[in-house]
Amino acid sequence: MPNKVTMIDHVDVVDDGAKAVGAINTIYTKREADDKIIVGTNTDTIGIYSSFVYNTPDQVRQSQESSLPGLVYGGGGACRSAVYALHDLLHCSKVYIINRYESEVVQVIKAMKQGGFKGEIVHIKNPDEAKQIANKPKLIVLTVPDFEPVSPEETLAKQTLDVFIQDDRKGAVLEMCYHPNPTTRLYKEFESHNWKVISGIEAMIYQGIAQQVFWTGVPVDKMPVKEVIDYIYLHLDI
Repeated sequence: MPNKVTMIDHVDVVDDGAKAVGAINTIYTKREADDKIIVGTNTDTIGIYSSFVYNTPDQVRQSQESSLPGLVYGGGGACRSAVYALHDLLHCSKVYIINRYESEVVQVIKAMKQGGFKGEIVHIKNPDEAKQIANKPKLIVLTVPDFEPVSPEETLAKQTLDVFIQDDRKGAVLEMCYHPNPTTRLYKEFESHNWKVISGIEAMIYQGIAQQVFWTGVPVDKMPVKEVIDYIYLHLDI
């Protein structure tokens, strides 16, 4: 993560998504007039977006047609990419965050606003606040490690997430934690409550494909995407 931040100072241009996230993971060049411009971008956001669009298109359509909010569980590094993808790429009306520490959410909001993010981010602090939300999210991104909650703050955050897991209106959830085992505790719990669950492996694959588009200039519809995905799953050591 530190390199993703420090490398911002070594490129000519940072695109809007990377500015909002506050980090770049991909550098490529493009021509502007007679100049070669070095651009920094963040394909993690595209990986999240593509994971939903290609795996759960019905849930994405329902979310957009009803102008529903999105939800992120966790306030770490992956949280910002998830917030941006949900709001700017998947067009969620706002983004809720559940996190053990309020200070981390405050920092996410502050940093993203400074980076030009225009969307609304709301911290859900407890189950009662979650229950008061009339229009529950259909698109959720999980960005925490696969550990049982231990501290009081972690337990409260999980109890808040439970309100959404158990809600009758199901949707799609992307579990970003995929190592060492993509079938995490939360993956199994959401699946047992009839949510469509997407492995974080998908986000990893699609962000890599997005990198290839930037580096080669070949459109994604001209790339052997299905063959690549099949090959990766075949050779994964999990």
